[in-house]
Amino acid sequence: SQAPTLARLLDFHPQPVPMLPVIAILLLLAYLFGVWRLHGRGVHWPIARTLWWLLGVALVWEATATGLDGYGMELFSVHMIQHMILSMFAPIFLVMAAPMTLLLRTLPTASGNRWSARALLLRFLHSRFARVITNPIVTGALFVMSLYGLYFTPIFDFLMRTMWGHNLMLIHF
Repeated sequence: SQAPTLARLLDFHPQPVPMLPVIAILLLLAYLFGVWRLHGRGVHWPIARTLWWLLGVALVWEATATGLDGYGMELFSVHMIQHMILSMFAPIFLVMAAPMTLLLRTLPTASGNRWSARALLLRFLHSRFARVITNPIVTGALFVMSLYGLYFTPIFDFLMRTMWGHNLMLIHF
């Protein structure tokens, strides 16, 4: 294995099964499709939100489709860079892009059918479960507990043995 350099860390280098980069591309395409659908109906969607989404997906791509992912399996310091990108930076931009708002504006409204996808999504977003799980106290506690549960137990070593375990951690982040 070669020593990491900035060029090697940022070089395109997907894993043998590039699951997370593919998910990033699918998220990008889905969002752009939603923007295109709104535009086709004459509904304005702020360009800044689209740019935020592009930046968030680009960060996910950078953390999972480059040398960062390969070196992240070997070096704890690089793994932590991935962790910070995926849990601290990318989510900020993805949330600023308002994907749920885009989805709600894109999905057709129910025409007498209360079980439409839009109605089900709204019901879920306004549910007691969603209110509890998105409460800052709950999310903060889950975040901190997952860090302690992962890094101070044998779970980390177990997951880092395989690409699939590493990917499971990255999805969690």
